[in-house]
Amino acid sequence: MRDNLALSSDGRTVSRRHYYEGNDWGNIYWNKALEHCKVKITFKIDKVSGEGIVIGIIPSTGSRNVYSCLNSNSFSTLWSWTYRGRMHFPGHRQEYMANWQYTSGDEVSLVIDLFARTMTCLKGGEFIHKFENIAESVLPCVSIEGYNNAVTIVSVSGLGKGALSGNSMTI
Repeated sequence: MRDNLALSSDGRTVSRRHYYEGNDWGNIYWNKALEHCKVKITFKIDKVSGEGIVIGIIPSTGSRNVYSCLNSNSFSTLWSWTYRGRMHFPGHRQEYMANWQYTSGDEVSLVIDLFARTMTCLKGGEFIHKFENIAESVLPCVSIEGYNNAVTIVSVSGLGKGALSGNSMTI
């Protein structure tokens, strides 16, 4: 258990049950980079408590420190959706929108289209936001701040090289 994170359900559920002193963010990544494909990943937000959950993608090369990306003014290396309804993308943070929030029990999806270089965010199957000009090769990721939070990969579907070759997370 690293950063007090635990994986279960064959690498499909990540949880953080206890407070971790140090870096408040724990980061979990897809086990293989996605490239030349279109993939839809649906997550169940099992539990979100006072702090937070962030889902998104980062380039497959370079820094994998999501915490430093989230706390910078540039958000230079990620495209992400926070449970509080914020969107982060290179150079920007789009502020809170009430209908963009997700909470315990919600199913949220990322449709990552590396042919078109877009990522679409869905909540309960409904369109929320679309990112454009994403990296050509990405790693889906989940970041958890605080404790008593859990997220599960419900389903993965895809088209193209590498779309289904990695459907679990690693710490």
